[in-house]
Amino acid sequence: MTTPYQPITLLPPERAAHEFDFWIGTWNILQRVLQPDGNWREFDARTGVTTDLDGYILVEHWEGITLLPWENMTEPEPRKAISIRSFDPVAEVWNIYWLDTRNRHFIPPSTGKFQDGRGEFFSAPDPQDPNARGRIRFFNITETSVTWDFSIFESGNWKTLWIMEMTRA
Repeated sequence: MTTPYQPITLLPPERAAHEFDFWIGTWNILQRVLQPDGNWREFDARTGVTTDLDGYILVEHWEGITLLPWENMTEPEPRKAISIRSFDPVAEVWNIYWLDTRNRHFIPPSTGKFQDGRGEFFSAPDPQDPNARGRIRFFNITETSVTWDFSIFESGNWKTLWIMEMTRA
């Protein structure tokens, strides 16, 4: 005899697990990408963000055109991506995982938290270069807009390479 399926009810996530709730929905994106010549190129993109696992994770479906010189790209390319942001209630940090049509494996996560209305998430050092670090930030957060950027630590300073200005669709 089989037992009918009974949904499992998890405990509600901690308050910190809701820090990304501002991002749930669909967003239009204007990207600015720093090129080797020092000029910024602009590209459009779009993303949609939902929650899952009773609010402990966010799933992002991103689609746009990119030209990322640090990935040895020389021409703009269409790209689709999925990112998963999971909240670790024990460590009280978010882990950001990224997978896309160009890099078809999850890269090591960026880990961090929100403080004073900003989120900062850092990637682990590159085994080939222990001084190499990446940083993702979310800031200028309102109900209808948010700024995201990606930087690398270079010569003792953070150098911003990619900026996304998001507006709610």
